[in-house]
Amino acid sequence: MADNSEMVKTIETHFTSLKTERQPWADTVEDVLKLVIPSRSSMNVNTEPRTYTVDRDARDGTARSSVYLMANGLVSNVCSPKAPWFRTVPELPIHEDIPGFRAWFDTVDRVFYHILNTGNFYSGAYQVFVDAGTAGLGSMMMTEDLNEFTVNFTTYAPKGVYIETNALNVVDTFFHHFTLTARDILEEYPDADFPENFKKNSERKPFQRYELIHAIFPRKDRDIYKLDKINKPFASIHILLNHDVLLRESGFDSFPLSIDRYSFDSEEVYPHSPSIDGYADIQRLNEISKSTTDVAQLISNPTVAVPAELFNDYKIEPNFKLKAYDMERLPTPIPIGQGYPIGVDREVYYQNIVKDHYFTNIFLTIAASDTPQMTATEVLERQGEKATVLGGLITRLTREFLDPVFQRLFIIAARNKWIPEPPPELLIRNIPIRIDYIGPLAQAQQRFLKTQGPMASLQNFIPLLQAFPNMAFIIKEYELAKQILSGSGMPGSVIRDEGEYQAILAPILQAQAQAQQAETMEKEASAVNKGSKAPEPGSPSEALLQGEQLG
Repeated sequence: MADNSEMVKTIETHFTSLKTERQPWADTVEDVLKLVIPSRSSMNVNTEPRTYTVDRDARDGTARSSVYLMANGLVSNVCSPKAPWFRTVPELPIHEDIPGFRAWFDTVDRVFYHILNTGNFYSGAYQVFVDAGTAGLGSMMMTEDLNEFTVNFTTYAPKGVYIETNALNVVDTFFHHFTLTARDILEEYPDADFPENFKKNSERKPFQRYELIHAIFPRKDRDIYKLDKINKPFASIHILLNHDVLLRESGFDSFPLSIDRYSFDSEEVYPHSPSIDGYADIQRLNEISKSTTDVAQLISNPTVAVPAELFNDYKIEPNFKLKAYDMERLPTPIPIGQGYPIGVDREVYYQNIVKDHYFTNIFLTIAASDTPQMTATEVLERQGEKATVLGGLITRLTREFLDPVFQRLFIIAARNKWIPEPPPELLIRNIPIRIDYIGPLAQAQQRFLKTQGPMASLQNFIPLLQAFPNMAFIIKEYELAKQILSGSGMPGSVIRDEGEYQAILAPILQAQAQAQQAETMEKEASAVNKGSKAPEPGSPSEALLQGEQLG
């Protein structure tokens, strides 16, 4: 058996350091999840039999339902599997019209959509958004599947995730702590050198669980002139924790994970989440809900003062008849006061505050509206206004989560030749490309921001135009219409370019001018024949009359 004990000890030492740094965040997340999603509240990985925690502490489900709604809203409005939500474009729009570029970009887009649809991306993205909304940390692993010509997307629960960042506060180190049964370990790592006692124990107890570490980090001591798996830029090492066994050593050409950190500052490695930031409100709501529930139970089943002589005979049940000798001494409910409506009002008040932490009313734009009778234009304006509020959230999500996904897809697809070679001009001119996100939420934001200025300006300009009609020549009508249409979501492929527009418009304007000239000549000729008036100087009728006189 090869001696890899030094490497294993190094990984275990790094893991211990990461565990110490993560512990304060993990303790906080555990407290928060007990009130939000109790079944995921444990932040410890061990080999004990798995337990399924039920909700025993939370008295209000507002935070839980809001997390699920936010995750579903992000999937549906940012990266929906039911509609196009991204496209590959050059960084500068001026390069869009270079011959061959758009066809290549369209091919890349089709390949990426195929990978995302076949590689379990969308269900994984939902879980990442749930984890980011609760613990603040969602992670997705991307590994190529050469047999299926796709990429497999795997999400990891926050309890087993340990991260570290570089000097730019970008995650470049990832340790995954997890467990497998002995049988699964032998199947997954057939080339590992296991000690004899582990093999014998596996035969006796194939379903006994063991702890493993998968460590991914930048390889500082690699030989850049070698192309083997142990000299790749990122190391990938699997060990059997506490057993001094190296299970696998390999590497990646690029960081193989996309890490969604919901919110963090320049000095934080582990992030915040709406659940963490709203923990005080969630706690307060939980206590208020508990109190109002207790009060409601007292109202429906109040404490009753029972005379001593009737105590053993008194029961609370339908149609019960009590034998009483003194009508002045009957069981009497004890009043509890008038606090219940106040408690309910406070409960609703804090429910709305908790919902605001998760942007619930924004994702339920119309359902949460106070003015249900709205026109289609008003609905679009309301959607745009609310979508702009999510600007910070969407920016972080695209930069932290989606951009790394596409960077990884580009590397894998290009290496395996799943996408064609780019046009030579793209390489020669070193033209940068990017992903343009065009999902419903992005469209609502762009529609609101791009059309708000032109439409508001037109509304202010129309009264001025009515007073001074010649001011219409100030506006370039083609540019104005194109900006409004594009900003409202009209596909660029259906908007004619200005040259084509002018070519179609020219004969129409010419025909209109000729028709107007003919109509003018007819009116003036009719007036001349009736002797009502002489032709106006320089008019077509005057020229016609002069021609008849010369003849």
